[in-house]
Amino acid sequence: MLTNKNRPQSSLGKATSEVNGYQKRVGLEYDKVSKKMQQMMESSDNLHVYNSA
Repeated sequence: MLTNKNRPQSSLGKATSEVNGYQKRVGLEYDKVSKKMQQMMESSDNLHVYNSA
C-alpha cells in the first residue's frame, strides 16, 4: 500500500482492469444465456425436456 503513494496511477489502473475483467465475465455469461435461450426457442418441440429438468 505504501508504494501506491509514489504511483497513484497504479491503483487506478488496477481497479480499471478489474472492472474490465468483470465486464468481460458478465458478457461471457450473457452470451451463454442468450445462446441457450436461442437454442430453446429453436427446439420448441423439445420444450417438455426443459420443463422436466
